[in-house]
Amino acid sequence: FFADDTGTKSVYELNPGTDGRYNTSDDILTSFKTSAFGSSDPEGITYDTNRGVLYVADGTTQTIYTVAPGPNGSFDGVASTGGDDIVTSFSARSL
Repeated sequence: FFADDTGTKSVYELNPGTDGRYNTSDDILTSFKTSAFGSSDPEGITYDTNRGVLYVADGTTQTIYTVAPGPNGSFDGVASTGGDDIVTSFSARSL
């Protein structure tokens, strides 16, 4: 489960843990800062199950960011924050 938060400029991933149920003691919450790759207003997020990537829509710049997990296979942020995610973007202004 993924969620974005404009206030913290972050994306959160909630993994239900080994029991497969949310809101139990084995849940794992991780996050990464969208501001580290230029998104200061993350307004929408979706996960592409075919490609295994996240799309983050920025409300201020009208930019769509594609976030792919790096070699470690986890969404953990870009290199400047200690992660290895790969981020690309395109403008949605003309769409």
